[in-house]
Amino acid sequence: EEYIAATYRALQEALGRPVADYAAPGGAHDAAVNEFLAAQGTRAASLPLAFNSPPTRGWFEGRPERRFWLFGYTGTVYGTAFENMLAAGRRPAQIQSDVCRLLDALVQMREIRLLYFHPVSVARHPEMWRGIQNYILKYVSEGSLSVRTMLDFADFLDRHEKVRFAVRRTAQGYHISASSPDSLKEMTFALPAKNARVRGVPGCRVREKDGWAYVTITRDVKEVSLFVPVVRNGGRQ
Repeated sequence: EEYIAATYRALQEALGRPVADYAAPGGAHDAAVNEFLAAQGTRAASLPLAFNSPPTRGWFEGRPERRFWLFGYTGTVYGTAFENMLAAGRRPAQIQSDVCRLLDALVQMREIRLLYFHPVSVARHPEMWRGIQNYILKYVSEGSLSVRTMLDFADFLDRHEKVRFAVRRTAQGYHISASSPDSLKEMTFALPAKNARVRGVPGCRVREKDGWAYVTITRDVKEVSLFVPVVRNGGRQ
């Protein structure tokens, strides 16, 4: 704890603000550290306990840890950090190809994942990083991918846990009602829309892909009642 506390203080002095995210030193973590992390106001922690999975609540010593979100490392069969992949014998060009294929899969799964690396690899292999960055930016420009910090996603997940909603289907489309004590902004509803088109919904962004309509609330509101009109191919609702 003394080592972690010194690191927290150094980062807070350098940044001029509290630090609320954490990465286990050397990938080593003991449940005893959780009390210290919670006392520091930690809301997102990168721990080697949930490989290749979306963020979750950790499970320590027979009970859930709900005070912060656990972000596991997502990688390939050659490792998680890019340095591990190099040590496994992969060349920079191969790592770039591996990571791009991983990104393809993550976009299809529509999941939040943590890609882990050390900054030194950027300086040592700039061409590899430029290729990965350009690939990511392509997805971002299409609206298929969002790149954010662990804290950004922890905030979203905190709000997501509190959402209460109901969806009712009719011959004309879907009725959605939702509420939250915080904010519904960026909450997304996935609606079956095979062989159909979804018309615009005020205050929402609609994306259609592979027979599904993804309706995302774009307003900072705590309660909504929406109607999502669905038109069958051929012109009928």
